Amino acid sequence: MKFTADFPEDGSSGFSVEVRLMRGRPAIELAYTLRRTKSGHPSSFYVAFPFNGKKLAFDVPGGLVYPGENQLEGTSSAWNTALEIDWPDIRALQETCLRSGINKVGLPDLIIAQQAIRLGIPLFSPDRHFTLMSKHVNLVLWPGTQK
Repeated sequence: MKFTADFPEDGSSGFSVEVRLMRGRPAIELAYTLRRTKSGHPSSFYVAFPFNGKKLAFDVPGGLVYPGENQLEGTSSAWNTALEIDWPDIRALQETCLRSGINKVGLPDLIIAQQAIRLGIPLFSPDRHFTLMSKHVNLVLWPGTQK
């Protein structure tokens, strides 16, 4: 069984959901496809799961998450987030760092910098490479964190 909200032809945002009923086993799979237009503004897409007393799992890069079981301690099991990572932009950021003599910047820090730049928010971090990066890209640091 499949329910779909067709994607507009003009390229604007839309979504589809496929509900899969399993023959021979008590399981339901919900497959969501989401298309968003690029924006520097935070936005959300909420999905309610009105299933009481059943074990819920969802795919993330690297495996399955069981809310409240294998999450980081202290994090919310009521909602989860996904980043919009622009991989060509990450590559360009890394190339800028390397051309500027800023070496050994790991992928997680490149993603953090990209998100701060994309969202236009200052980054709070005492890490020296963020200070160096801010001299070559449009990365704004929180006042007092620059050395």
